[in-house]
Amino acid sequence: MQILGYTAIGFDLTPWNAYLFLGGVGGWLIVGVLWNDRGLMLIHAVALVVDLSSP
Repeated sequence: MQILGYTAIGFDLTPWNAYLFLGGVGGWLIVGVLWNDRGLMLIHAVALVVDLSSP
């Protein structure tokens, strides 16, 4: 999903890139929880907060 977000940036699909990045980051956060991987959870939790707080 994150690669699709980068592709959406390249094609200037402004609202879609944010949605794709949120889906990708949220998905990796869930994977981190399922795997009990604190590093994966931390980096994607921070990325999720940054993505949600930016306009």
